[in-house]
Amino acid sequence: MSSHLVDGKTLTGMALSADRVKLYIAQLVTAVETLHDLKIVHGDIKPANVFLTAEGNVVLGDFGLAKSYEGVDMFGHNEPDYVSFDVDPEASSGSFFQPIQDRCGTPSWMSPAQKAGTPYGLDTDLWALGALMYRMSTGRMPYDGTDELIFTAQDGLDEAAKDLLRGLLVLDGAKRLTIGQMKWHAYFSGV
Repeated sequence: MSSHLVDGKTLTGMALSADRVKLYIAQLVTAVETLHDLKIVHGDIKPANVFLTAEGNVVLGDFGLAKSYEGVDMFGHNEPDYVSFDVDPEASSGSFFQPIQDRCGTPSWMSPAQKAGTPYGLDTDLWALGALMYRMSTGRMPYDGTDELIFTAQDGLDEAAKDLLRGLLVLDGAKRLTIGQMKWHAYFSGV
């Protein structure tokens, strides 16, 4: 893994090509689907946690905020334990994974529910995928100082991309697309 997906140029407002965004998001959907199948919420999907391999594929990393998801929405009280992928070199029996202290994420990439401290579940990762796709496509953050999702002619997004983003960046997590709906969305036809 050689570099972050979104380099300094993109962070200053440049967008990636539509084909590259689609490839990266399709690979991230597969990664998130795998985590969700394992009942794990990543909870911190953002450019700094997405890496490019030498072959140009993406890898989702930094599981420091990942949590076991038991089917009950989380919001900071009585939540399932964090999932740690750090090994305790001093362990001689039991779990070799280190316990994790309570951590916070990056507010600009958090779902509305995470920011508000209200219940959230697997849908929070879908919000983050939408925010990442929007940023890679437009060079802007969604809802950046506004109450609506804005698309401009300069964004060059087709209707399928806009529809997918509207479905992922719904403020109410209960109305957000599921991973299955995202995976089979028209945006990904031909991938």
